[in-house]
Amino acid sequence: MAKTIKYALREKASRKLLGYTLSSNAEGDFCVENQYCLYAGDEKVWQVDEAWQAEYVRQNSTEWYNAGYETPTHDYEPEELEVVEVTTVVDEKLVEVKIPTNEEYWNWKYGSGGPSEDLKHLKFLLGLDKANKANDPGVYNIGEYFRVQEKNRGE
Repeated sequence: MAKTIKYALREKASRKLLGYTLSSNAEGDFCVENQYCLYAGDEKVWQVDEAWQAEYVRQNSTEWYNAGYETPTHDYEPEELEVVEVTTVVDEKLVEVKIPTNEEYWNWKYGSGGPSEDLKHLKFLLGLDKANKANDPGVYNIGEYFRVQEKNRGE
């Protein structure tokens, strides 16, 4: 079990961790290549290794042309933010997963009683060379297979 501790900023009013947006400054001269801007949202949480780094950013918004990941820009007053510790625990477990073979999938999809019964098309697909990419149902179709299996289990 792996555990990491990082530090982030939280908006006091909403209790949301600050996320960040990234925009390119590639066309500009004398500025960072990518500008980081903090906002109250937790999709991509801004985190740093040291509490003092977060405290520095809480007190100091950096100008856009120097706003890299370590020192992003933001529109907050220091008293609107607080430094918080974020602990992430990763608990890994081996998972046995069996996806259907191409032949199993096509039999399920186009075979007798399948969602899109079409025995002629099934014969065509099963007749393809195994190396032919048209024989590969693809990730979205395999996802459909598992969604239907899950739905059927719930009924």
